[in-house]
Amino acid sequence: MNLEELLQKLDDIVKTLESQNLSLDECVKEFDKGVNISKKCISILEENKGKITELKKEMDKICEYELNLENDKLK
Repeated sequence: MNLEELLQKLDDIVKTLESQNLSLDECVKEFDKGVNISKKCISILEENKGKITELKKEMDKICEYELNLENDKLK
């Protein structure tokens, strides 16, 4: 499941908790589902943060190399 699908499930859980007359046991079960889904969302975001950080470092190296080439041409 991707992040968008997980966020939609969280939204559905919130709507269920806000709009329906649920027993305490049902509320706790829904809340537990929400916590588990939130953990999955955080995991996906952390994984992508790492990927983005690595890609940014690669891009910085490329930009620095191109800048050095330009400086060499101006000399």
